[in-house]
Amino acid sequence: MRSLFRSWEPLLIMLIKRRNGRTVMRRTITIAVVTVIFSAVAHADRLIYEDQIGGWIFSYPTELAVSSDEKLATFGRGPQFGMVDLATGRLLDGIPEGAQFAAFVGSKDNVAFDTGDGWQTDVPGAAAIESLPSNIIQRWDERGTQVAFFVAGHYFLRHTGWNHLFVGTPEELKTIELNGRIVAVEWLSDRTLAVVLHDFETGLGSLVEVDVPLGRVTPLLAELDAAANSTSIGVDKSGGLIYLSLASDGQPSVETRHAPNPRDRDLDIYVFNRSNRSLQKIVDSPFDDFSPVVVGTSLYWTRSALENDIVVVPFNGGRARLVAENGSLPYWSPDGKRIAYTIGDNRVIDSAMLYDVAAVKVDTEARVLAPPEMLIVGNHEDFTPAWSPDGRWMLYHTHRCAHPVPHYLHGWGEICRDGLGLLREGAGIEEEIHVTPPTLWEVGLADWAPDSRRFILSSWRRGGAAFVSELVLITIDPETGARKNVEWIGTPGDIENARMQYWSPVADIIAVEDWALGDRHRIFLLDLESRETRKIAEFNSTTFTGLDWSPDGRTIVFAGRVDGRYQLFRVSASGGKVEKLTHSMRGNLLMPQISPDGRWIAAARATTTRQLWYRNLALSHSE
Repeated sequence: MRSLFRSWEPLLIMLIKRRNGRTVMRRTITIAVVTVIFSAVAHADRLIYEDQIGGWIFSYPTELAVSSDEKLATFGRGPQFGMVDLATGRLLDGIPEGAQFAAFVGSKDNVAFDTGDGWQTDVPGAAAIESLPSNIIQRWDERGTQVAFFVAGHYFLRHTGWNHLFVGTPEELKTIELNGRIVAVEWLSDRTLAVVLHDFETGLGSLVEVDVPLGRVTPLLAELDAAANSTSIGVDKSGGLIYLSLASDGQPSVETRHAPNPRDRDLDIYVFNRSNRSLQKIVDSPFDDFSPVVVGTSLYWTRSALENDIVVVPFNGGRARLVAENGSLPYWSPDGKRIAYTIGDNRVIDSAMLYDVAAVKVDTEARVLAPPEMLIVGNHEDFTPAWSPDGRWMLYHTHRCAHPVPHYLHGWGEICRDGLGLLREGAGIEEEIHVTPPTLWEVGLADWAPDSRRFILSSWRRGGAAFVSELVLITIDPETGARKNVEWIGTPGDIENARMQYWSPVADIIAVEDWALGDRHRIFLLDLESRETRKIAEFNSTTFTGLDWSPDGRTIVFAGRVDGRYQLFRVSASGGKVEKLTHSMRGNLLMPQISPDGRWIAAARATTTRQLWYRNLALSHSE
């Protein structure tokens, strides 16, 4: 097998190349072709399911569960949740509306679904199962009598009980407090559990064994290069082999965690042998491999690859033309001669700490004139700036830290801050001005008023409800950039969750993308003087989509989902019929931005491929 793999190496060199410091595919092949070559050649791995989903970031299927009879698997969460028939490789219908998690209980394909309002199931003991809280990752023992679970929080939020493991019967649960945030759990025996923990301060994970009756915790592996996302771990029947998803078998430098496109920071599958304490990589691909699950002699895991490009489309519609690779969130300079965009490989490990900003020069036909240049480079997260209409200032979302940190939540509020950075055109990052007050939390993007003195942004209110964004209006001194006034606009009229907002180029009117209805987004126009709102469009979406005004303020272009893919649309600012502008068959078009001359629309083209894989461990070990 090894000699066969070596014979493929010249082909691999042809198929894989480096772009902007990252390994990516040539566009003529798919992720499936590459991964078959990398892994199936040596181990007869089998691709069970593959699809493409809409999204910019956070689109990877981080939770995986497989039924004990190996008939069904569920993966993902929220709008990306799905259930697959393992025999046919088909995505199944008939799951409850709003299902966001699932768990298999006992033998066969007994499945329970979390709809956000509680668990629904027809399995024996349904009443007890339905008493469990929502938003948990749960694992049942082989008999289906005991459950172990933890709260499935987000890596970017601290939450109550992040270190609490709950074990027992649904009627009588024991709480075991562990030293770290729980990200995965699996039964080792009828009384012991394997648990993966994550430390916000070090950015590293650990593997421990928990003796449930005694409440005793035994360290197995420390300082693991593991992601902070909720995931799964695999345990063989004897409990002697534990399968983990890691980026490496060592420790990365803190600086590497902030690099947009470093080498070899994708996740792979490793196996830990408890008898000899060895750690060995067994699944290796150029993409993120995670959430291993073992059932009998079968290993299942998920794989994900996200490719982002910047494209341009004529204002009246047509085909998308590539402008820059490895980019998202485009924004035009006021003179129309540059398109800025965010770079970063959206890897699962080091989430949200890896973004910088580049810009590419273009002519009046939106043709590229020179290679991309770096515009904003700093530690942690920087998103594409909005240039002030007078061209003097760049305004952007940032999580700047006093020095590089090992995890998103490390030193939060102490050495790292969340808000908007203001940078004079041409200045270095050391001159960055922080212009948002401490009352804001999870600050979003911002957009300028035509006077270049005011801007509007969306933000959670510190101490308020999470995931509810309100509008905030800030005024600055246009000469110094100093903040002069902050006004909370909130959510006026019928607006419920003002996640993204864009200022009219000709009036004090804000176009707001409202996320209040789950996968139904609405566009409202907000008159700043009267605070009256008017809905002009409603569309399907499960991610950040974005919109923009035409230079004359008469038309709004936005991205929405139709037939499972995001396209560009436009609608008159007075409302009326929505017109579809693109018919892209590849990728999802998001975050449209209209050129200052009104001729072109720049957009991010995102292609998120996710897969479910299988390996016969008995066959693999025999080799």
